[in-house]
Amino acid sequence: TLEAFKKRINKAARVGVETAKKAGTIFMSTGHAESLPPAYTYMGKTLVEKGAKLYNPSIYSIMSEDNEHWLGSICNVTMLFLDGAVRHTHDDCNMDKIIEAEGIRPDLAIADHGFGAAMIRAKIPTILIVDTNDIELIVAACTYPERIFPIPIHDNAGVDESMAMAYYFEHLAGTIR
Repeated sequence: TLEAFKKRINKAARVGVETAKKAGTIFMSTGHAESLPPAYTYMGKTLVEKGAKLYNPSIYSIMSEDNEHWLGSICNVTMLFLDGAVRHTHDDCNMDKIIEAEGIRPDLAIADHGFGAAMIRAKIPTILIVDTNDIELIVAACTYPERIFPIPIHDNAGVDESMAMAYYFEHLAGTIR
């Protein structure tokens, strides 16, 4: 419902601003390369303006049974690539292991799908974009409310809808002192 969205995004914005005020490092990743990267970029910009730093891991090759995929970032949002194009995925792409191997521990993540699950396993506080098809993430958010801050949205709705969420996040962040 709209009330659940407002309650959850308010908490997520507060956590984001608190992290930014401490000059915290934020990692953003999405399996929804079609609709969420602009919103994540905008949320990241909002938090950088409040003092946060953004973290991008190195480019990594991810082997699957039939193809070689790559993890890379566009505008500070890590995504899965195949043949030069971004791809939708629910896979975690071993992101928790990659972060551990790089020796950089973000103070906060903004993530969805498998990337969100990887952040949860790594015990990194996470603003978690959740959809009804992410039941495991909904359960995890209920299990770890002290470090998982879900924002319920329809993640396939499109760029306009995800940007509406990002604009509201920016508005809320601007009201937090």
